[in-house]
Amino acid sequence: MACKKEETQSAPIADFSFDKRIIGVGDTVMITNLTKNGYDKCYWTLPGSMQGTFDAPNKTYPIQYVKVGKFSVTLSATNAAGSDEMTRPEYITVNDNRVKITGTINNPKNTDLSNTKIGIGIPENIGGTIGYAVITTAESVIVGNTYTLLLFRQYLGKQIKVQLLRPDATGSSSTILATSGDVTLSENLVLDLTIK
Repeated sequence: MACKKEETQSAPIADFSFDKRIIGVGDTVMITNLTKNGYDKCYWTLPGSMQGTFDAPNKTYPIQYVKVGKFSVTLSATNAAGSDEMTRPEYITVNDNRVKITGTINNPKNTDLSNTKIGIGIPENIGGTIGYAVITTAESVIVGNTYTLLLFRQYLGKQIKVQLLRPDATGSSSTILATSGDVTLSENLVLDLTIK
């Protein structure tokens, strides 16, 4: 009587792919785990992304990149027979294609603009009431009485509100010094703010 040969598991061979390798900042890519020989645990390292590093039991994930540059990607995989790691240097290129808003801060009372910042939000229905979800990924610079604001392209064509804010000492709330009201985001938008 022949004996049945016992199958043994091999160590994983880490591998992966992205559906896009050149994107704009704020864009999302689908990553796919192509590890061979099975895995019990996987761990991704994705510098430049919103997620950064995370455990990943599933095969595919959407990943948003929030920094500009060329970034490496590392996938580590482990099973009972061993582990493997694959790193691809500069695997994804993230270009700066953000939408720019510029404007002048009209300041008739010469209000002190130190410790102020530009805030931006999009309307959001919260329990039947329209509030504003703050876009935390927006980057703003105030120089003198002018400002520049950079936003991910995903907000093009959406309604936004731009505000000049002075955060309190704790940073948990802010005083609104000026606001644009609702506007539709377009390329190279010029939007002046006036302090009342």
